[in-house]
Amino acid sequence: MANHNYNPEQDEPEEFGQDFGQDFGEDFEPDFEAGVADEIHESIDEIRDDINAAVDEAIRAGGDIRNLGDQISNMVNEALNASLGGKRKHGHQSWITPPTPPTPPTPPTPPVPPTPMGFAYSFSVDDEDMPEFDVRAMLKILRALTALNRTLEGALVTKTFKGTGNMVRQQYQRLYQRAVEMLPDDDVLADLQAEFEDVDDEEELVAQVRAAVGQLTSYLEEVMKAERRRRRQTGESGSWDEVRNLGQRLQDQILSLTKGSIMRALDNVTVNYDLEIGGKRYTNMEGENLTGANLEGGDYAGHDLEHANMTGANLINANFSEANLESSLLVGANMTGANFSNANLEGCRLTGANGHRVNFSDANLEDSDLSGANFSNAIFANANLEDVNLTGARLQKANFQGSNLEDAKMQSANAQHADFRNANLSDVNMTAANLTGSNFDDANAEDVSFKHANLSGASFKNAELSDADFTGANLSKVDFTGANLEDATMPDRRRYREGDDLSKFGAFREDDTPKAKRKAKVPGEGPQDNIDELDDWRGANLRGQNLRGRDMQGRNLSGAILTQTDMREVNLEGAFLTGALLIGTQLRGANLYRADLTGANLAGADLRGAELSLANMRNANLGGANLDGANLEGAVMPDGSTYGPDTDMSLFGGITNL
Repeated sequence: MANHNYNPEQDEPEEFGQDFGQDFGEDFEPDFEAGVADEIHESIDEIRDDINAAVDEAIRAGGDIRNLGDQISNMVNEALNASLGGKRKHGHQSWITPPTPPTPPTPPTPPVPPTPMGFAYSFSVDDEDMPEFDVRAMLKILRALTALNRTLEGALVTKTFKGTGNMVRQQYQRLYQRAVEMLPDDDVLADLQAEFEDVDDEEELVAQVRAAVGQLTSYLEEVMKAERRRRRQTGESGSWDEVRNLGQRLQDQILSLTKGSIMRALDNVTVNYDLEIGGKRYTNMEGENLTGANLEGGDYAGHDLEHANMTGANLINANFSEANLESSLLVGANMTGANFSNANLEGCRLTGANGHRVNFSDANLEDSDLSGANFSNAIFANANLEDVNLTGARLQKANFQGSNLEDAKMQSANAQHADFRNANLSDVNMTAANLTGSNFDDANAEDVSFKHANLSGASFKNAELSDADFTGANLSKVDFTGANLEDATMPDRRRYREGDDLSKFGAFREDDTPKAKRKAKVPGEGPQDNIDELDDWRGANLRGQNLRGRDMQGRNLSGAILTQTDMREVNLEGAFLTGALLIGTQLRGANLYRADLTGANLAGADLRGAELSLANMRNANLGGANLDGANLEGAVMPDGSTYGPDTDMSLFGGITNL
């Protein structure tokens, strides 16, 4: 990564220090070249040419590339050693892989240039105070920050700010949060949290985000260096071996002979490549400006198009299967009939694109922006659409079978007759969406917002809809057969309870179809499919379940959650219900003879005609409980007294006509 305080007139390049050889594997990127002295720029170009030639020759010769990784690693070291020559050698000892390198002179402290928002880009990290962390995960964050910085630089250079400010701010905040999760006790990282000013000028916002990215990148680089030093001192290797051993990584990856592995391996040394494998050509087009380009019918399978700008491009019927388009711009592009199966489109902008009949099956579209785009009849089967923005998108008859749409935004989207079977829709926002005739069978739609959505004729057979919100939604002819609607909010803002009549909303569920099995949640054991097999019911969550007529004599239900549960005619003789929540529970005609209800909450419970003789209700809450016709002979009241003919149940909040 670049040293933001580097002054070429005052400082020796940092890369020529004592750890230059060890840092090579992780720092050989475009930013690395910026910090290298002018005299070796030509050598770096030669290294790339040699690597390209070696890879191309090995593949054309029949795929004998068993030692290609070592060859590339040796090429790099030899070329740099040769280029440094007398200027960078001391006593014939190479600075690339020195046995005992001398200590270079300490350069004068360079002046710190002014930075926006008061940020300082230089950091010093104490090795002893640095906690252990996942090196691989941290490298991913640094790579993502580098990619984000490229986007910011591109926006500032090309003056394309419209719609960019909020997007890059959100991306930065997510990356910062990931870093905080990895280093939760890092006080410096906490102090680095950027508070972006609320400005209307997107150019100013982009500049602020760029400054924050530079600051966070610099600090995390120092954290990585501190971790490397710590591992050297303790004799650990771990992920640093993989980071430093460039040749071995290339060898292992290239040996797989798959186009994806070759591209990733070559990307480790920032090589521009143009290979032909199996009659197909694979090209690195990273960062290409393809604005308005005509790529109709072209074959770009497996190509690297990361950060490419294809705004307004013609991609009709083009093949991008298994291509890498991460963070690319496809705004307003015509993608009709194009194939993006298994492609990586994470963080892409496809706003306003025309993707009629496009194939995104098994593709990665996480964090992408597809708002306002046309994807009617598109295929998203088994695709990753987590955190995707589909606000206002046209998705008529789109296929989302088995896809992951967790936390997606689909407000006001038109998804008539779309297929969401077996999809993960948890926490999706579908407010005011048109979902007429859509199929949600077997989907996980927990916590989904269907507020004011048009669901007329939709099917939710066996779907998971707990805590879903249907406030103001059109449920005409909706099929909820077998669906779990526990705690779902219905159009009238009331919570759904087992047995509620759905016909008043125009919806239905077939009575002759077995309902979805309800799971009891038991502390220490998790969800249980068959509640009849439970031996210990203590603390079990049976909220809203139908237990009518069951024999639960002598069972221990202490602390159980039985709120709104149907327990009519249940046999609870001698059962332990101490501290249980029975708020609004239906216990009409239940047998609670000698039951222990000490400290139980029976507020609003229906105990009409229940058998409560000799039951212990000391400290129980009977507020609003209906005890009309119940037998309370010999029962212990909440104040510890024994029930008698003169006992006034209203003193305890109970309702009775005894």
